[in-house]
This record gives sequence, structure tokens and C-alpha cells, in this order.
Amino acid sequence: MDYSIKKIGQSLVITVDDLLNELENRKVVEEVKTVIADGFNKCVVNLDGMGFMNSVGLNFVISILTSARKAGGDMVMVQPSQQIVQLLEVTKLKPLFKIESSVEEALEALSVAS
Repeated sequence: MDYSIKKIGQSLVITVDDLLNELENRKVVEEVKTVIADGFNKCVVNLDGMGFMNSVGLNFVISILTSARKAGGDMVMVQPSQQIVQLLEVTKLKPLFKIESSVEEALEALSVAS
């Protein structure tokens, strides 16, 4: 899995290219939780280019969302594929997530929400 975590203002932009490996996902989630604890509680999860997600990926995004909200922040998902949106709908999780079409729009949505 390739991923990056960038700090922009008080927000994190987490870009991932695949969320299929539970061990790798846990490593990223723990790294993100550490940064959230340092005050970066607004998270953008950029899924641009990732076509598929399974229950392991769902666990990843739920973990990030929960951590951000526990710290008083929130999370926005960027460009989930149609398959990912359908998975969120089937699992009845879609209402939990804010979805934007670009990182810039997600950062704006998080800044308006604060």
C-alpha cells in the first residue's frame, strides 16, 4: 500500500491507493491517531484512484472517522469510486460520511464546519 499523510493547516490529508491489507491499514490508522492527538482532528481521506474497498477498508475509514470525532473534529472522504459508494449504501454507512469531489472542497467543508 502506498499512502501519504500531509498536514494542511489544522487538517490532515490522508491519501491511500488500496485498503485491502489489514496489517498495513492498522499501521496507518495508528500513525493518523498520533497526529490527531497532536491537534490535527480534521481529516480528509483521499480515495482518488482507488476502485475497490472491502470490510478491511471500511474498518479503516470508520477508525479514522471515529478518532477524528472523538477529538472534536470530523472526516471527509474524497472521490470514492461508485463501488465504494455502493458498499457504503449497502452497509447503511453512507449517512455517516461526508463526501466531496476534491481535496480542496473537503478542506473547505471542514473549515466551514468548525
